Amino acid sequence: MERLCSIYFELSNEERLEILKILEVSPQNFTHISEKLSLNSQQCSRHLTRLLEANLIEKKPDGPYQISNYGRLLLELSQSFDFATTWKDYFLIHDLSKIPYEFQTRLGDLSKSRYIPNVMNSISEFESIINEAEEFLWVIINKRTRSVRPFVARAVERGINLMSISPTSYVPEIDVKRFISEADELTIIKAEAEGRAEVADTEQFDVYLWVSEKAAFISFPLNDGTFDYTGFISSDQRAVGYCRDLFYYYWKRVRVIPKVELVERHLKYVHYYGVYPKYP
Repeated sequence: MERLCSIYFELSNEERLEILKILEVSPQNFTHISEKLSLNSQQCSRHLTRLLEANLIEKKPDGPYQISNYGRLLLELSQSFDFATTWKDYFLIHDLSKIPYEFQTRLGDLSKSRYIPNVMNSISEFESIINEAEEFLWVIINKRTRSVRPFVARAVERGINLMSISPTSYVPEIDVKRFISEADELTIIKAEAEGRAEVADTEQFDVYLWVSEKAAFISFPLNDGTFDYTGFISSDQRAVGYCRDLFYYYWKRVRVIPKVELVERHLKYVHYYGVYPKYP
């Protein structure tokens, strides 16, 4: 604990942290560091000495200062703290305790994300992700949004791979009530039959997620387990990778509905609403 408190102290100083970030990009000499941070010689020397003593940076004789492997590791780990503290108000009322620990510690991967503060803006972001997807669309949704259905159909029509984890699908009594477009439903049914649209049922939702190869939106549950559908959007590939990995973690743990069962269930669903697409 003493070692931990000591390193927290070194990293708690904004100027020392900035020096580490500068050296993470490239080695620099004393003059460049002092000018970059507008420090006088005494201040800069004091900070560099502390960082050297903590083994966070290194300096060879007559060479520039550079970040150590240890310093680089701690700076990387600090990004999760930075993200959590930046969005403190969000994380005070949202619960991440049910997502795997490895993803809690990787929150820094979301650093280059933009916060979406209300559900209407969130829906607009879902639509953008769907419209721009060219390879795949993976989703974890505890509630379906009627307005995005045509966008999903067009994406499937373009040939994307669709994978969805959602509440029990295509059961009229519990599925979302919506206008049924015969053309859209037939497009999706065909993709399900071909294995390009896969669906898994679940009753557990630890996260709400839309992710394509280009962008991702992620929302965490409120402290009572419900969702307000506010969250974070990003096209940064590190954030996209985080969301893709999180989706795959859950995908490996759910029952994927077999193609025949899925198509039969889907056809019964649209028949219930009086739609009879000509499906071979």
